[in-house]
Amino acid sequence: MRDTVVLHPGLGVCHLLPMVELSGLFLRHGLAVTIVVVESPAASTDASTAVARAAEANPSVNFHVLPLPPPDTTVSPEPPSDPFALLRLANAPLRDYLRSVAPSASVRALPAASPSACPHKQAEVNASFGDIGDAPLCFPGVPPFIPTDLPENALDRDNKVYRKFMYTFERVPACHGILVNTFEWLEAKAVTALRDGACVPDRPTPPVYCVGPLVSGGGEVKNTKHECLAWLDAQPENSVVLLCFGSMGSFPKKQLEAMFVTHCGWNSVLEGIAAGVPLLCWPLYAEQRLNKVFMVEEARVGVEMAGYDREVVTAEEVEAKVRGVMDSDDGRALRVRAMVAKEKALEALQQGGTSHNALLEFLADLGFDDCASH
Repeated sequence: MRDTVVLHPGLGVCHLLPMVELSGLFLRHGLAVTIVVVESPAASTDASTAVARAAEANPSVNFHVLPLPPPDTTVSPEPPSDPFALLRLANAPLRDYLRSVAPSASVRALPAASPSACPHKQAEVNASFGDIGDAPLCFPGVPPFIPTDLPENALDRDNKVYRKFMYTFERVPACHGILVNTFEWLEAKAVTALRDGACVPDRPTPPVYCVGPLVSGGGEVKNTKHECLAWLDAQPENSVVLLCFGSMGSFPKKQLEAMFVTHCGWNSVLEGIAAGVPLLCWPLYAEQRLNKVFMVEEARVGVEMAGYDREVVTAEEVEAKVRGVMDSDDGRALRVRAMVAKEKALEALQQGGTSHNALLEFLADLGFDDCASH
């Protein structure tokens, strides 16, 4: 019987897809993989549809759905809107499942190197980040940023969701290791800061394994090819702008009429880098503003769409940035850097590359020596 790895992503398609890609790495090294997902609330169909499609496209992976207990109607007749509360409801069935299958290893999804991984910085500020003005914040390994670049929940240190995030990150040093969906060349400073203990100065830091970029190769179920891909293949090289706002991004009609472009979700960022294309950065929510700062100011493979934090980004701004990226000298330099990033990503994943070696090290550290030798 093969050793089994159980992967437990967070809620939402954006957490599921990298886990599916990670499962492919484990499968190639002779391990069995089960992805354990939480049953979607009745009102949500996107997540359940994504799980069904992922299962159909990856028959070698076992998908197990955790049934949630019925909600406590004495408190609220509706499922909890707090994602942590929803995940907490799944703790008991998750524990029972793990006991029943006795997996060789279990992996949960955690964000990449980010300011949120430095709880001691919140203690140093001793105030809500939303109350300290626009003075730049400096966290280990990342470019300076202003407080409003943080996720909205992080601006109030008493915010319930933010406090749960902080509690989670405070427990990270107790992990046996941290798998990060990145590659060392892309986030060299952040990875060094993590490994050197700069984010947890008073506790030992677990090993950090950069195994990315974990992005889809674009294949579809039964190797079918969508008609839009045939159309794209027929276009001149570097002539198409892709509009990408993730699984939760949405705009009012007025804004849709004005635009092209990425919301800076980490999956989309890595997909752009793996494809060697420059990014027009238009963050919407969560950690996307921080990703924008990194892509524009440190990696220098993207440009900011001015006005993204106002009611509407004008069509003139969209046109100017698109033309700049596609036609100007600065745009050509941006495309060159994007191609370099693509080459570095490919090198990292190839045999002997940093991400390939990190996965082998991770497997060996877990005791899967036979798998690590594949």
